[in-house]
Amino acid sequence: MKRPSLFLLLLAAACKSESAKLADELDRSSSWLATVAEVRKTTAANRTPTRFSADVVRDARDELTKSAGKIAGAEPADIAAQGKRLIEASRTRMSDTAWLEAAADTLKDLSDRARQQKK
Repeated sequence: MKRPSLFLLLLAAACKSESAKLADELDRSSSWLATVAEVRKTTAANRTPTRFSADVVRDARDELTKSAGKIAGAEPADIAAQGKRLIEASRTRMSDTAWLEAAADTLKDLSDRARQQKK
């Protein structure tokens, strides 16, 4: 019984549209930015160790670099280009909490737009 379920799960994952894959990547990037913003706030309030904050920022930069590469050339192209520019800009603004929160919200909006596409 488990084999058919696993097969259907794999089949569903393989059948994702380009716009759904783009939306997933934009969601991941949005989540990383929101995480960094929250960790920065808690670090500033002395509730999170500085070392942990540095690790989160490093990991976020690494993951955002991967995301920017994955969405380059994705469809819909206009949404992918906007997302890529925002992701790349965010990698150099990791200390600006308000900017990170706004960027996370914008990436989420782009993700929602990508999910509405019919590709």
